[in-house]
Amino acid sequence: MACLSLDLCVGVLLLIGLRCQSCAGSKVYSSPGASVALPCGTRVHGPCSKISWKYKEKFFFFRDLVESGKVIDMKMGRLRVGADCSLHISDVSFMDGGQYMCYDGATSANTTLQLLNNGADEVFAVVGESVTLLCSDSTSPGVGESLRWSWQKKELITANQGGDVTVSANGKKTEFKINPDSSLAIKAVTAAHSGYYECSLFNDSGLISIRRRILLHTLHETTDLPSAPQQDVNFTLTCSLTCAAACDEDINLTWSHSSGEQQQGGAVVKINNTLISQLLVPKSQASQTSTCVVLREGAEIANHKWPVQGGKEVMYSTCSVCYPRFLTS
Repeated sequence: MACLSLDLCVGVLLLIGLRCQSCAGSKVYSSPGASVALPCGTRVHGPCSKISWKYKEKFFFFRDLVESGKVIDMKMGRLRVGADCSLHISDVSFMDGGQYMCYDGATSANTTLQLLNNGADEVFAVVGESVTLLCSDSTSPGVGESLRWSWQKKELITANQGGDVTVSANGKKTEFKINPDSSLAIKAVTAAHSGYYECSLFNDSGLISIRRRILLHTLHETTDLPSAPQQDVNFTLTCSLTCAAACDEDINLTWSHSSGEQQQGGAVVKINNTLISQLLVPKSQASQTSTCVVLREGAEIANHKWPVQGGKEVMYSTCSVCYPRFLTS
């Protein structure tokens, strides 16, 4: 068989299975902007000085990335070889997606890098209630691998076999629990829990891939009741949405009545990463329900019902758009 180029020869040999004893390959998921490690997966264990990495561009052509354990495609300095001969890519872009081949001189293995379209899921939780964040819908970690959670880029370390985790946020103790299925539970949500959560897959060499990114927003409502109940005295509902980071410009708050009619609240005030809206309600409507509604570009993405009956607060919430948009438990 005559080959037009060395790259073409290598590609053809790979496709027909010659010298390829583990071509089934594996798949790794990542998001744009993240870092990822692609496992080599060959059967021959030896020094990484024998390892080569190639990237399949199109047809049968492969671009050389690593030769004899050294990166030759510097590509903005985003590539390096790990201690286990894995290929580490930082600041991943959609252009990095595709098939990679690791070759150790005797066997080869393929890994497909698949980029996720969504950087992060959004979850809305009510202050005072509990919430559980799912790590991944895919298969469990393999031998030597583990799933880990981070919050605001700080890793959450399991403190005991029960999975309880305690970290400090703004000088206050906040409690998490990592469940056996690797989901992350927050027992009693506070506004301080708003933020960026990430569940990642690790092995002994470090990060392999990011399984899920979550932006947790929190809703908090309070009622300002008069000191002495009077039929003709108004009371005030205050709804606060604390965003994971700065609230997007297309996010807004409004109010609706139990009859389905929209209620006119005061102007929405923005303080740091929190939106605040107040609603004046006549005491005569204390047995009815008002709902704080979160809008994005005019469409409802979450809500929280807040009835006040007989001068006593009764709080409950509904799921208008289920996980990952809004979740309480």
